[in-house]
Amino acid sequence: MSYVYDNIKRLCKEEKLPIKVLAARIGVTEDGLHKMMRNDTMQLTILFKIAEIFSIDPQVLLIRDFVKYQENAEGATQGPPVVTDLSRIVATGSPARRTEYLTQRVKQLKSEIEHKDRIIQEQERLLSQMDNESEVIIK
Repeated sequence: MSYVYDNIKRLCKEEKLPIKVLAARIGVTEDGLHKMMRNDTMQLTILFKIAEIFSIDPQVLLIRDFVKYQENAEGATQGPPVVTDLSRIVATGSPARRTEYLTQRVKQLKSEIEHKDRIIQEQERLLSQMDNESEVIIK
């Protein structure tokens, strides 16, 4: 069984959204949605619609270990994988959802930058310390 299928089922359960209702919202039958998910034949347009309904990055649906991703994401500064074609996401959905998604993504990226800046500062501090120690040893 597909991990995309598992991820969609998990999201439906968490949001208390029956698969039948999800199917209706994306314009397919419940049986058709089940078949697409089971056989990994879901079109990207459907995947994007589902992501929009749950207000998530579409790539999150493709994550093999979704539960582990959720657990790591709670305390992590790293967001979902970077979307290479953001225009597809921005072009879908209501303006409010696009704004919300982009606002969240900007916050995630700023957080990642801050985290990486701290790592760089720590590495620079360690290099400086090592330089000072090597000067003492040489003298």
